[in-house]
Amino acid sequence: MELAGQLKEVFDTYVVSEKFKKREFVVTTGYDTQYPQDIILQVVNERCDSLDNLIPGMKVTVQFNIRGRKHTDRYFNTLEVWRIELK
Repeated sequence: MELAGQLKEVFDTYVVSEKFKKREFVVTTGYDTQYPQDIILQVVNERCDSLDNLIPGMKVTVQFNIRGRKHTDRYFNTLEVWRIELK
């Protein structure tokens, strides 16, 4: 899937385990409309460093996969990014 918008915030890398780390960031879609939407996405492992040079306010297009899982009787979704392009 693809999403275009303005980068709002980039968070620090979170180390989950020795073999897994993730980094989240927020993209605002419809930033120039009355009802903008803030969407949180993540990159994992070696892609975490790809966010180092991004600055809030940049316009980006991201390509991602939707992941879903069940954990202790609750369901969770994750938007896992595999490509980020500057517009």
